[in-house]
Amino acid sequence: MQVIAALICRTLLTATLSLFAFHAFAEEAPHIHVVDGDTLDVDGVRYRLHGIDAPEPGQKCKSASGGTWPCGKEASKALTDLVKGGSLICDDRGKEIRGRTLSVCTIDGVDINAEMIRRGMAWSFKKYSHDNDQIEEIAKAKLVGVWQAQTERPGNFERTNGKIGSKKLPMVAQ
Repeated sequence: MQVIAALICRTLLTATLSLFAFHAFAEEAPHIHVVDGDTLDVDGVRYRLHGIDAPEPGQKCKSASGGTWPCGKEASKALTDLVKGGSLICDDRGKEIRGRTLSVCTIDGVDINAEMIRRGMAWSFKKYSHDNDQIEEIAKAKLVGVWQAQTERPGNFERTNGKIGSKKLPMVAQ
């Protein structure tokens, strides 16, 4: 009987300690909000992903079939999927003109900036960086995402249409 009581006490103690450890970990996880395909808010800091330019939230891109697809919305969704459930680290490369922190972000060691280009959800922003030019060439050759048909770049789209569809997308990743 004493052995059973000791096992029950040990099990309850282990379960209680596990709950405290989980609670402490959950409180430390960053609050991540995807603003658009190349911008993240992490614990109140707005990060602009360095060296990439994703379609604007309201932007539509031409598809291989001749129609259009909501590339801006899909880029935001792709970034949301990338930042879910891992350990996010964003470096600080200084501020850009809008006050956002320029950054290369990784999640569990995967370069998110490069991955957005690899998936065809962003262009290499050659005006500011050539870090991902080779990855872009591969995506372009595979005709993925924005490369499936000739598409207007975000800067041109924004100048022509304004910042359409720039509402915040709800997202919390931990």
